[in-house]
Amino acid sequence: MSNKFIVLILIITSTLLANPVGFDLKYSKLNNELDSLQSLKFEELKNIKRKLDRIIDRDFKLTDKRISPSKRNLLAKLIFRVASSFHDYEEYVELKQYNKIVGINEILASSKELNGEDIERLYNMLKSIAPNLTRRDLLNSERDLLDLYKPQYDNSLYYYNLLTNKFPESEYTDDALFNKAFINYEVLKKPNKAISILKNLLKKYPESNCSEASNFILGEYYFDPERNPTNDLVKDSMLVRKSISYYREVVNRHNTEKDYYYNSLFRLAFCYYRTYSFDLATKYLTRTIEELYERYGESVDADKENMLNLCIEYLAFSFRDRPWKDENMSASSLKEHIATRDDMGKKALSHYGSEIFKKLGYIYKDGGDYDLAIASFDSLLNLYPGYENAPLIQEEIIKSHEENITLEGEERERKLYSERNRFFSKFKRGQYWDRNNRDKRKNLSVDSLISKNMLLNINNLQVRAQKSNNKEMFAETVSLINGYINELPSDSNCYRLKWYKGSILGNNLNKPLESYEIFMDLSRDSLTTSFKDKDSGLNLSSKKAARNAIIMAGKIRKLEQSKTKENE
Repeated sequence: MSNKFIVLILIITSTLLANPVGFDLKYSKLNNELDSLQSLKFEELKNIKRKLDRIIDRDFKLTDKRISPSKRNLLAKLIFRVASSFHDYEEYVELKQYNKIVGINEILASSKELNGEDIERLYNMLKSIAPNLTRRDLLNSERDLLDLYKPQYDNSLYYYNLLTNKFPESEYTDDALFNKAFINYEVLKKPNKAISILKNLLKKYPESNCSEASNFILGEYYFDPERNPTNDLVKDSMLVRKSISYYREVVNRHNTEKDYYYNSLFRLAFCYYRTYSFDLATKYLTRTIEELYERYGESVDADKENMLNLCIEYLAFSFRDRPWKDENMSASSLKEHIATRDDMGKKALSHYGSEIFKKLGYIYKDGGDYDLAIASFDSLLNLYPGYENAPLIQEEIIKSHEENITLEGEERERKLYSERNRFFSKFKRGQYWDRNNRDKRKNLSVDSLISKNMLLNINNLQVRAQKSNNKEMFAETVSLINGYINELPSDSNCYRLKWYKGSILGNNLNKPLESYEIFMDLSRDSLTTSFKDKDSGLNLSSKKAARNAIIMAGKIRKLEQSKTKENE
């Protein structure tokens, strides 16, 4: 046999190996079958699997590198598509079986007593998906049947492994590696194996589209204190710093289209909080709020809303937990932090800043630090006078003074009096808050809160005035009553307050004419039935008002007679 003939045979053999007979046709048919899958049916997938295995076994030697790159890539794509189809099917089956077990768990929890027939029926329903299940498990009220269920991802893992082992150069290999890791991490609960796969993926394919998700999962793994329980602060700090390095990789890519970016921003902030790096925690918590607001405005989904709430909470904790020389600096420092933001930051924090101050105030209040709580609430009201829940915040300031047992009696009463008057002046009709939140008055019970606070001030001031016979206090009481009546003219307390006003004017301020006019008005009031005033114990009625008017008329006459004598 000539050398030329041998060379020709080798060339033909090599060509056949590199281009298996009919592969393009088989590939095309199988690809079309995958495209035409209408539903996740196992029989259809088994048929596709059989055809793919035949192509691999008969037409390809996967270790033979003489196969043309284009053909290898087509086969890799086919393997990945089949793996992904099985993956989808297995997820569908897992969800279906999970729901079945949850349903049976609920039956067991709600049934007081199950007979043998019930147990057998439930056992037969579950034994195929929970091989380790025993009938005794169904009688054990403390046993969670989900612990016995082992999801099956054998087919998808088989093809993902085939792809990653035999086609490392394929454009689909990084996706296959990630999917393998995800199944091991989330489904099979084999985190160590998953972490090894993800690290390998990042090492071999640093520019992969899966790199952000991979870095995020690695960050989660080291971040999770439950997965890595330790009472060693040094070890805990090392694990958190590992998390920081992975979250930073995601953040540095700045892919704001993906949720991994915002989740990593928040986790990065929380890692810094856990390591007492409060400046960095503040930086990234604020950045998370600002970037979420810039991207989504106020239209965030439930997950992002929860993230925003956590950012608000931990920003408040970050300002509380710093080693301040003077603890009163927490609220003022937060005000300064908000004031120094750029335009976008100020826009975001104009929406969320009030919630941060509110959270800081409640943190202090719940811990019994009432002065610091009041400082935080005050900062909120000063920075955000139009905040829709401002009346409730002012009420918290009042409650903080009431609960602060370190305040002496007189000082407490003075502060309470001032804050109750402040409530009235800030939230009465026509003021800034009311002009911007008129529709919120009813839902927030603003009028009821005004009534409660003003009545307390009126009653307390009147008692103090009576004890000291202080004319200035009596005059101030009348001023408070006038404010109340003007603000809430239809309120049921107005009748009683007019009595108070008439009595004070006639008996304490020597203004019988004004008192007379008030009692005459009261005598003509439609309220003719007598009722007992809870605070004074007096029986008030239109008849008694008329008598008081007569008494005042007598005083007026005496005053006039006195003036006449003086003039003579």
